[in-house]
Amino acid sequence: MRIDGEYIVKAPPGKVEELMTSPRAFGECLPGLVDFEERDERHFKARVKPRFSFLRGTLALEFEVLGLERGRMELKILGKGIGSSFEMRTEVRLGKKGSSTALRLTTDAAFGGLLKPVPESLLRGAADELIREILACVERKAGSRADL
Repeated sequence: MRIDGEYIVKAPPGKVEELMTSPRAFGECLPGLVDFEERDERHFKARVKPRFSFLRGTLALEFEVLGLERGRMELKILGKGIGSSFEMRTEVRLGKKGSSTALRLTTDAAFGGLLKPVPESLLRGAADELIREILACVERKAGSRADL
């Protein structure tokens, strides 16, 4: 499944990029965060407790930064929970829009186990909600109010 989206973060691109590329700052913005471990600057793990009816318990997430350059990052995210799994490859591009940051996100996701039969529309809605929560947190950390 492919997920594409464009978002505006009311904070300067440099500050948004700084927060999005810091494993610790990014990890703190994951909704439902239970614990976090930074292995190195390109690898980190988190355990989260999702709030979606189709996903119970906790999810173990593994993040790998595949590419990182000014205004662009690429991540691989593996998720595993009881009876469910997913793999995502996400590209994030940042640009300036006035005094704010324009963020373009492209994700290719594959789901397994109990997530496989979940309707795509439900997964898209959940993904959009999570993205908005993460970006609202980034915006707060950057010192502004979220208006996505």
